[in-house]
Amino acid sequence: TLTPEQQATFDRLLAERATIVDRLVVEHYEDVATLNAGERGSPDKIAVYQRLRVAFEPLLDRGSMVDEMRPALTPDQRTEAARMMDEYRAARAKAIERETGRPLRARRLDARLQLETVGREIRASVERRVDFGQARFDEFADHLALTPEQTSTIQGLVQPLGLAELGGSASPEMRTRVMRAVFEVLTPDQRRLARERFGPR
Repeated sequence: TLTPEQQATFDRLLAERATIVDRLVVEHYEDVATLNAGERGSPDKIAVYQRLRVAFEPLLDRGSMVDEMRPALTPDQRTEAARMMDEYRAARAKAIERETGRPLRARRLDARLQLETVGREIRASVERRVDFGQARFDEFADHLALTPEQTSTIQGLVQPLGLAELGGSASPEMRTRVMRAVFEVLTPDQRRLARERFGPR
């Protein structure tokens, strides 16, 4: 159990790491999306992986959350954290050996585990953005009482914009074009409500 001071340190470090990951995901979203699609181990994905490995050095250089928290822990807590990490490392080593048919050298295993940790932080960043976008759409749909047909049509219209927003490539022109298309799907009363709640169009 963490003390209030330790919890504050944990929360601060977690927020700092999330800020770094969110920025890097936006800056390199196309590569992040490519890495999550396509054939594993293909030349294209290997090249993308290598680019992301360099791009995420600011996070990799910090080490894991356990590494960052270690100075704030008591000796007993450090011992317990080290024990848990050793158990996790051993379990992953066995799982990887089962998957590949051969053991990884210690250095390669440590590098893989570090990248798996960063991969989880990247997924969390993308999920935060997707969840936020979905929450905004749900608010929009509920406030305007969209019909199922309108909801389906508008989701199709805004999906490309959402992907562009995730990648940081959405332009003002694209936003305007999409919103005009959305407003064409709405009834006059819904357009009025949308202007009142979400700004003039």
